[in-house]
Amino acid sequence: YLGAPMIPWGSILLFSSFKVLSASTGLTEVVLHYLVIAGGGAGGVGDGAGAGGAGGYRTNFAGAGSEKSGGDSSVEPSMTLDLSTNYTVTVGAGGGSITGSADSTTLNPGNDSQFNTITSERGGGGSGKSGDGQGGTGFGSGGGGNGSWDTNGGSGTANQGTSGGDGSG
Repeated sequence: YLGAPMIPWGSILLFSSFKVLSASTGLTEVVLHYLVIAGGGAGGVGDGAGAGGAGGYRTNFAGAGSEKSGGDSSVEPSMTLDLSTNYTVTVGAGGGSITGSADSTTLNPGNDSQFNTITSERGGGGSGKSGDGQGGTGFGSGGGGNGSWDTNGGSGTANQGTSGGDGSG
């Protein structure tokens, strides 16, 4: 989701093929509010399996002053876009469900999302019967540890998410 741009004089904007077009004359750039969220990780399989971690959350919209970016961090700086430029938008899917044995140790993370230079990192997969939740560099929030087997949650990325909870079996 891309928030509504802040444009003086009530200009009409169209988002077409990810290129920002303006009905105003003489307007060459726009300041944009954004919210970029990555795909969350899949939960694990089996007794006490860990939950998947949330995808990274990045925004520059302060709203009524109470909005935060991921991991309870401050909102990010504003972004100015040139109206004559095409910008890449990638929407990251969530991690695929895990099928098979309840003893599976497969971890399925989500996928990164990107808008221009802003990348939100994927959520980590939750732990199965054994092994730790997925996390560390490249993950918004870490996947949870297995509650029955006392495994660790994965770590999250600062300013995007938090660490997954540890199991307590």
